[in-house]
Amino acid sequence: MRAHLLMAGVIAVAIGVACGAGVVEVEPNEAPSAAVSIGAFGAVHDTIHVNGEIDYPGDIDWYGLAVQTDSIGLVMAASASEVEVRLVVYDAELGYLHAAENRATLEVGSGDYFLRVDAKGLATGAYELMVTNAVEREPNDGVGMANDLGIPGEEPSTIHGAIDPVADNDYYRFEVPDTPAGGSSAEYVLLETSGPGGDTIIVLYAFDDTCGRFVPAFRDDDGGTDAWSAIFAPLTPGEYIVRVEEYAENGTIDAYEFSVSRFSIQQCEPNNSLEEACDLGVVSIGQTVEYDDLLDAGDVDHFAFTLEQEADVTAETSGRPSADSILVLYDSSGTILAEDDDGGDDLWSRIGRVLEAGTYTLRVSGYQDEEPFRYTLIVRAAEAPESFQEAEPNDSFSAAMDLTPHALPLQLEGGIDGPEDVDFYRFRLEGEGMIPVSIETSGVWDEDTFLCLYDEAGNELVCDDDGGEGFWSLLEYELEAGTYFVAVEAYYSDDAFLYTLTLSVE
Repeated sequence: MRAHLLMAGVIAVAIGVACGAGVVEVEPNEAPSAAVSIGAFGAVHDTIHVNGEIDYPGDIDWYGLAVQTDSIGLVMAASASEVEVRLVVYDAELGYLHAAENRATLEVGSGDYFLRVDAKGLATGAYELMVTNAVEREPNDGVGMANDLGIPGEEPSTIHGAIDPVADNDYYRFEVPDTPAGGSSAEYVLLETSGPGGDTIIVLYAFDDTCGRFVPAFRDDDGGTDAWSAIFAPLTPGEYIVRVEEYAENGTIDAYEFSVSRFSIQQCEPNNSLEEACDLGVVSIGQTVEYDDLLDAGDVDHFAFTLEQEADVTAETSGRPSADSILVLYDSSGTILAEDDDGGDDLWSRIGRVLEAGTYTLRVSGYQDEEPFRYTLIVRAAEAPESFQEAEPNDSFSAAMDLTPHALPLQLEGGIDGPEDVDFYRFRLEGEGMIPVSIETSGVWDEDTFLCLYDEAGNELVCDDDGGEGFWSLLEYELEAGTYFVAVEAYYSDDAFLYTLTLSVE
């Protein structure tokens, strides 16, 4: 990295990142003499977060910090939603060193320093300031010049770098130690790049005894968030090298973060069939059960849980944005009750169903079985809403089925009877201010509905096609107190199927 004011130097330092260190601004700190102390930075990498606020137009916040080693790189970055933050760095005698908007990177020696924070345009608002000496050191342009990241743990070891000039490659080294007695036979690492903007490729090298050198073992382009990269891989004890480069090597990246985390996962294996399902136990009303696991390439995981009474159950998977899961729900006889691909966040899965007391099984698999990924399975149970049946005819606004006598949340079992059938429902909201409302269709089979919300005069407010699980619909909207209509229809007019309509308020 050859970022502004960061001088090249050959140095490799083991990282011991203090991710939890934090400071809160204390007013008044409008002058260097009243500066809030951030702390001291030495040879071991450290990261400190500061929560501050520009309280009034023209407010200036001063912070002090100490450097206790001959030469380190510092990154100072501020993030805020309401203000554009400016950073100015001074030495102990208030000699000007550097100024930047939102992010400053510089090389400093032993001594005391001041950091001034203000906002452009006399704006006010809160900000978060990060100061770290976990900074890439150039030259690190080859396997033998890699910056040493030491032995990573479950908390990410993060280093700040840049791809500059064009065709710059950055290399980092880390170590996977021997597995402790009784632990997993293999370690897993998660390698990720991230930042304000950029497109990276990362390559993981392992030592090959036959070749007598490090050779590429894994490569990723866009496995992380946006165009950033991520590799989740099983590793045996030993040394590893990572190369970070700009995609196509024809541009620069002003700033990026590279992190490495190491996991030992005790899997509930074998659970590759309904009969071998891992038992999550009883899930009671108001309870949430979480289970962290790893899905190997081509693997399928099964988990069983028990309800002692009827409940509104939500099951979902979560994890890094690039992973893609499929979730299937079975009853005790092995009959599929529901299936979902991308109903959760990003490409993760989510199933919501009202279930009777009994034992059920969830099946987790990957959409594509090419790479392993880590995931969290979450199962939660809530009180089941009131349930009843649709009453025909309800094919128009004037004939809409009145839901007002029923308390929210409610769940209605309805059906699309055939060509051009549309089911209308009328409900009333009571309360003050804007009321968040959720209206959703679901069912046993993956049918395709179209859902619309109307005001009392019949004016369309919002519609949805596939916002729910699979091709089902979901409307989340804020409404004032009043009377409203909901219309449910099939996306294809000649379809006939059963559906569940769920209406709830927060």
